[in-house]
Amino acid sequence: MKIIPEILKGTINIPSSKSETHRAIICAGLAKGNSKITNVTLSEDITATINGLINLGADITIERNINNTVTVKTTGFKLRKNSDIIIDCNESGSTLRFLIPLAVSLYDKVRFIGRGGLEKRPLSIYFDLFDKCNIEYSHGNDYLPLDIKGKLDTSFFELAGNVSSQFVTGVMIAAGLRDDVTEISIVNKLESKPYVDITQDIMDKFGVKSEYSEEKNKYTVYGGEYAAGDFEVKGDWSHAGFLLLAGTKSKIALAGLSKESCQGDKIVVDILKSMGAKIYWENDLLISEKSDLHAGIINVSQCPDLAPVVGAALAVAQGEGKITGGERLRIKESDRIKSVADTICRLGGQAEPTKDGMIIKGRTSLSGGNVSCYNDHRIAMMIGALSVFCSNDIIVEGHECVAKSYPQFWDDFSALGGKL
Repeated sequence: MKIIPEILKGTINIPSSKSETHRAIICAGLAKGNSKITNVTLSEDITATINGLINLGADITIERNINNTVTVKTTGFKLRKNSDIIIDCNESGSTLRFLIPLAVSLYDKVRFIGRGGLEKRPLSIYFDLFDKCNIEYSHGNDYLPLDIKGKLDTSFFELAGNVSSQFVTGVMIAAGLRDDVTEISIVNKLESKPYVDITQDIMDKFGVKSEYSEEKNKYTVYGGEYAAGDFEVKGDWSHAGFLLLAGTKSKIALAGLSKESCQGDKIVVDILKSMGAKIYWENDLLISEKSDLHAGIINVSQCPDLAPVVGAALAVAQGEGKITGGERLRIKESDRIKSVADTICRLGGQAEPTKDGMIIKGRTSLSGGNVSCYNDHRIAMMIGALSVFCSNDIIVEGHECVAKSYPQFWDDFSALGGKL
């Protein structure tokens, strides 16, 4: 695909939060009775979670209305009998890590499969857990396919928190099905804690309470039964970041975001504003307008999904900036230290990878060129955002990977004036 650089401007509705949707659909799928999850973006990752839940025994139907809002109706959960349980996670790390503890709590035997970079996403924290609980497992040369045999039945867990908060979320959701209290002790610093905050908030809305003790670094889940209910998914702050950056060349208004959201990625506004971006609310619209950016040092340990946005912003800011705290960027859909830095350089910028991030020398304009998306949806959106700062065309390989989280990204890009 060729991008012919044009200034983007106008108003766009941000798609629904992938983080909220995964959790809401899982909790609703485990509940007894009807639930309606509205404003669902049917990305590839969300579709993988829905299909995985159906294979586990959830009764889910999907409806589209005239406003292109997807309603997910659930009517309860029934264990499947005398059938092989195979969960195809496609390339979704959330689907894989959220559903493993759930599947092993419900069934004696289950297989997980996936493709692409997901096969290399670490699962060692679960393997340590299986070893402690005498659960048998085997896997391929990488982490998938994964065959698990045995039931997960314990009320106390010790989990490392420095690999991914997704493991904590997975165990918490499964713990919600237990009749007693479950304690989850985090043995070191929990990174990306805001994502677990989302888990707690949505579990609470579906009837399962939990608490966090900062002093003990421990979660307590009061299990029992998920309750059916309705939930409207809000806009995705990690997606919003790319368009907020593009708006600093003109003026872009974003609809569908919640000021009260507990999504940790809403910190993207504070990050961009700290760099000089003019971003403000006007009623229910979040507006980003023309402004000059200056460099800074940004730690992404609690918001790793924002690294491509931050890297792009530093690439077009005045001065030398730095991303730190990003060790886990190496194990995302791509090695995002390498892919972000490489993309910046291929577009005419300057970025040097470091152990936990990168050093970026900003330029107020970029040249353009040939780039790959590394089969990473956030790299593709980063390229789209940076195109407004380029003087020459950009040839993009693999642009369709946005289907993983934001299928209509290039349609919205065009609606804002982008030329493809």
